[in-house]
Amino acid sequence: MDIRQQNSLDLSSANLIRAFAGVHVDEVGQAARFGGVQEQLIVSPPLGGPWRLLRVLQVYVAARQTREVVDRLHQFCRCIDGLILSEPGKGAKQFKSRTELFIGPRHHELMGQLYKMRSDIEHLHEHKYLEVFDRLTRLDLAEKAAIAEHIARYALGHILSTSALWPHFGNSTNLASFWQLNPADRQKLWGPAMINPADAIAGYDPDTISDIDLGKRP
Repeated sequence: MDIRQQNSLDLSSANLIRAFAGVHVDEVGQAARFGGVQEQLIVSPPLGGPWRLLRVLQVYVAARQTREVVDRLHQFCRCIDGLILSEPGKGAKQFKSRTELFIGPRHHELMGQLYKMRSDIEHLHEHKYLEVFDRLTRLDLAEKAAIAEHIARYALGHILSTSALWPHFGNSTNLASFWQLNPADRQKLWGPAMINPADAIAGYDPDTISDIDLGKRP
């Protein structure tokens, strides 16, 4: 047997808060199921098509391959934005209110902080966090990036695992209608708000992260 072709896989980068953990068999099976779902969305698309959901997945995968903390934070927040479809002029407000569906109502301050950081990065104002090295500021960025990743990951995982949600999140038209539903009806479709942002940083030790890891130049 000879090798006719070799391809390198795109590698994910671990966030600073959580090192790569071992891969379990059930996680491999879940990855295969998610791949099957994406094929199914293409072969048998929901009414209006699956473009938006597939685009959010594309942004998520690209974010996982990004090493720079501010860019990871920005892109994972974009994934969340992709699921909540905030209205013009209401981005900050709805980033807090609509994510209640995923994480419950007690995290408005946290989501407001995430949105502000995401907006600063989007408009190239990240000098507020990076121009002068401050360890606590850099650690906060790393923590917020890990939290945004956690929310995006588990929200997308829940959608892919719940076929009844595919039509609602498949495209912008259907998603706009979903967010116009009565909150109780939306929650019934989604299920419990099971994502806990604190799980993203639970038990991590900031002393294991060096200043060099945080971007300080020698």
